[in-house]
Amino acid sequence: MSNENQRPKLPEMTAEDMAFNRRIFFSLMFVGLVLLVSLALPSLREMFAG
Repeated sequence: MSNENQRPKLPEMTAEDMAFNRRIFFSLMFVGLVLLVSLALPSLREMFAG
């Protein structure tokens, strides 16, 4: 008995799904970048000021 048949097939991704996932991915990336920059700004400012 092989496990190939038991594994549920992933549904085919339509172009709409891809666009939706890309939008989520980019928005998450953007939020991450904003957080990173806002966290890094104080130390950067100290570096330039000092």
